[in-house]
Amino acid sequence: MKYLEKKLFDKGFAKGSFVILSPEDLEELRTILKIMRQEEMESNLITAQESLYVLGKNKRLDQIIEKILLNGEIKKTLEKTSGKNYALHADCAARFSDPDDKGLYIHQDAVGETTFSFLVTDQKEGTTACIPGSHLLIPFKNVRIAEFLSFASSRLLRFTKFFLSPLKGLAGEYYFFFNRLFHGRITGNKKNTQISLLFNFYPVALPESKEMVEILKQKTLKLKDNYQNINSNYLKNLTSHEIYKKNIDIFNKSDERTPISLNLLSFFNFIKSPIFYFSALIKILILELIFWPIYVLRIVTKLKKKFI
Repeated sequence: MKYLEKKLFDKGFAKGSFVILSPEDLEELRTILKIMRQEEMESNLITAQESLYVLGKNKRLDQIIEKILLNGEIKKTLEKTSGKNYALHADCAARFSDPDDKGLYIHQDAVGETTFSFLVTDQKEGTTACIPGSHLLIPFKNVRIAEFLSFASSRLLRFTKFFLSPLKGLAGEYYFFFNRLFHGRITGNKKNTQISLLFNFYPVALPESKEMVEILKQKTLKLKDNYQNINSNYLKNLTSHEIYKKNIDIFNKSDERTPISLNLLSFFNFIKSPIFYFSALIKILILELIFWPIYVLRIVTKLKKKFI
């Protein structure tokens, strides 16, 4: 566990090694998700480019997800990254990366957010990709610079992917990563559709925890009737804004230490993890030097649209 903690802090992501589902459960999970996606696409509920919300739609699927998230190793790791009584966003999703997937540009997400990614299919080339150590670079909470960089474009992924580390693995394997990491989704595998389950977790120790109560509430409302149909009290409690609110009070009265995900904002990360800090910085500077003319071109295009 200490090794996993260190790896997560240094690189911003870590691959788990524990076997969670049997081959039979994995095959059943794949089948359920494929059928569900096909039905929703035929009903025009989602497009081929959209992720599939998974909770409350299939009783057996809820049971399998509960089995994954109740695994002892998963819970221990999440307690390290997000502290005790962490919360889960209710809009858990299955992401399908089809052969014609255009990818997703390099970006960052919220402070404190930890994603647990479970690979439903083999992903020998990976779909999610990142710049290891990039989560250590920005010491300011409300600053996200990734999407403003010259190379932050899905059109450039065919070139920038050589500077990125893909999260590769076989079906049944999984990753944790901090969402402050510069990350994106590389273009689709030309042979097969690749499927991942994505779960986003938040700590109760967030300075904006009261705002998170409302966010959690909105996430459950997004699921509409499906939320009430979730076939797992554990999953309902994990996504409940009311329970999260109670857990904030418990945390404020405790001596629980700040979790890893909230210890990333520091001016001294270059001392704590110099190899990954400077490796990420050098990669980003090289990419900026290569693609800065594109950034200038974007500015010129915007000015033309505004004044012409």
